[in-house]
Amino acid sequence: LILQLMTRFASSFISSIDGTSSEISTKELCGGARIYYIFNSVFGNSLETIDPTHNLTVSDIRTAIRNSTGPRPSLFVPELAFDLLVKPQIKMLEAPSQRCVELVYEELIKICHTCGSQELLRFPRLQAKLIEVVSDLLRERLGPCSAYVESLISIQRAYINTNHPNFLGAAAAMSSVIQNKQEQERKSALAEDRRKREKRRQRELGGINGSTSLSPEDEEEQALEQKAQTIPIRSQSAKGTRTMSPHIGKPQESGIAATLNGANQSPHAMFGATNTTRDSFLNYFFGKDGAQPSPSLPPQPSSQNRPSNHANDISTSQSIRRTEVRSPVMPPDDYVPVPEYIGEVNSLENTEPTLSDRELLETELIRRLISSYFDIVRETIADQVPKAIMHLLVNHSKDVVQNRLVSELYKEDLFGELLYEDDGIKAEREKCERLLETYKEAAKIVGEVL
Repeated sequence: LILQLMTRFASSFISSIDGTSSEISTKELCGGARIYYIFNSVFGNSLETIDPTHNLTVSDIRTAIRNSTGPRPSLFVPELAFDLLVKPQIKMLEAPSQRCVELVYEELIKICHTCGSQELLRFPRLQAKLIEVVSDLLRERLGPCSAYVESLISIQRAYINTNHPNFLGAAAAMSSVIQNKQEQERKSALAEDRRKREKRRQRELGGINGSTSLSPEDEEEQALEQKAQTIPIRSQSAKGTRTMSPHIGKPQESGIAATLNGANQSPHAMFGATNTTRDSFLNYFFGKDGAQPSPSLPPQPSSQNRPSNHANDISTSQSIRRTEVRSPVMPPDDYVPVPEYIGEVNSLENTEPTLSDRELLETELIRRLISSYFDIVRETIADQVPKAIMHLLVNHSKDVVQNRLVSELYKEDLFGELLYEDDGIKAEREKCERLLETYKEAAKIVGEVL
């Protein structure tokens, strides 16, 4: 009898895992379906929600890059910095993997408690022993399974294979970073241009309606536009644009344009224009104090062919310097600053130091490489962990549960204890036996009468 009950219990446990049990619930997931739900939904979603760069600040990445180069400046982004940063991120996959092992273990324990038959309820001690033996078996397999899952994470951290066919690579990552940067610059320029057109249209509508009052922002912007017209800007000077001097009622060539057109000037005029250009640029970058004219280089008289050009250049530079003394240097209205990277870099706090364009580029490149390699490892772990759990915990328990029950419980000295009936069930059985005897006697009497 005990051997039959053990066999039925083991068969019920295996069929509940395989989904072939005749007592499958239709209200909720149970057994093997629940294990599949843990693998696919719970474990899969927990891996997908991990952001590999959420705990990496720009300062962390920059420090790793600097530490990996040592005392030498680097021409390229060092690969050691990538290794130093990606290995701790791979470690984040261990917690959800171990949680998956625990959930499957708990589900197997639940199956163990619910797979008993009605006949087994007669012997509560036998049922308790069966559950205890199976629970011990599962607990024994939990340790090796958890250790193997931990080793899977350690294996991924031990060797960073940047030659993986699905890895983004430095060239593709750099191209992607540059494309995104250019796209953000284009969007920023379009948004700025749209904003300026809208403000200009509002000012025009206000002038048509007779309303001349401007908001403080519009007045400030209008003042900046007027000041910007008298300041030589590098982008305008390099293209040879023309500036207007407030003291000369006609356009004059800027210092750079006059220097480039030196073929039409005398050497003295070209030298004077060069001094003017130097003064203007020093004033632009360092203020008035940083651009004092050299006393050893006095202005030279102009040639006889064009006597007015040199005087006009001197007047222009003097008027520009006076304007710069009166007002601070402001960028022109059409100046578009280079935007910072949108995305991860926008989440930086104001307390972090300002980075150069190269550092921003290297930081974004490292982020993309980390994300690319982390996706590869995440896909591998999502595939390997369920396989390891099924092999080391689920399938092994199914294979040895029958032998374990027989070896642990099928002993003659335990038969009396295991076959002990519950008092309530025993009383009910005895009552039923007495009723059965009574019915038999009644049937015998009726038979004799008839």
